[in-house]
Amino acid sequence: MLDIEVPDGMGLFVLPHPRCLMDITGTAPIAIPGIVETHWWPRPFFLVFKAPSFRKTILFNYGDPIAQILVVPLGESYDIKEMQADLALSRNQRSLTLAKHPETFSDRTVHSDNGYPSFDNKYKVLSCLARTQGAAKVAKRLDTPSPGVSIETKSRTRQR
Repeated sequence: MLDIEVPDGMGLFVLPHPRCLMDITGTAPIAIPGIVETHWWPRPFFLVFKAPSFRKTILFNYGDPIAQILVVPLGESYDIKEMQADLALSRNQRSLTLAKHPETFSDRTVHSDNGYPSFDNKYKVLSCLARTQGAAKVAKRLDTPSPGVSIETKSRTRQR
């Protein structure tokens, strides 16, 4: 039992933990998504899980993650507008740059022996750059790539 109170106008958004996506045994608990408005609900917080498949048992091991909880605003409405043409064009060009020169923006690549595509960490590297130096630095970096030159770290390759 857990009693969590959030401020008025906020709610707890419950999501399954990502580990259930990697579970091949069918035994990982899958939390049912939903919003709990704990600012007015006086009862302890509880989770609801998807029923297991026929003749399967859900395993709850002490210490294992079972769900994600996000605090979100309630009753928000958003006005979605079409992106300006010049912004859409620059985002598309940056996307093409990432696709054409992935080694320029990543510092690690994992190759699969099973014929699957390689996977790199360009998102993680650019995310770190955005958090430390700002989104404008990422935009500048994507607008002026130097193919074949890894950014700020030596390239590492690992076989899987």
